[in-house]
Amino acid sequence: MNENVKAILSLGVIAIAAPFLWWSWTDDDLNPPKQEMSQKDKDLSEARYACQQSIAANLHDPESAEWEMGSDNWYATWPARVNGSTITVEPSFRVHNALGTKILSQWSCVIDTTDNSWRLVSLEEL
Repeated sequence: MNENVKAILSLGVIAIAAPFLWWSWTDDDLNPPKQEMSQKDKDLSEARYACQQSIAANLHDPESAEWEMGSDNWYATWPARVNGSTITVEPSFRVHNALGTKILSQWSCVIDTTDNSWRLVSLEEL
């Protein structure tokens, strides 16, 4: 087969495949839009983040903390529960202690959400 025929066949295959590729990349069924978070999930997420910030300020070596950053919202895996106007978060993660040894660190953090102001009520290393 001569080179011109090969080139024409290659272009034909590309011309046929391109619309299908375009369709598959833009189809809403294959790429559904992200769902909005509920207000409760937003509150839990913000409380988890506030606790992470408070904990980091109390660590000997905050740079060494392995916060479980396996996703965009890594802190969403930390257990959290609502109790009236407070949210309790109980994270665990690995971090270097004062001796430089990597340890599993567990905390309990309570955030008051009264009037949409986030206030740390208690922070305790377990």
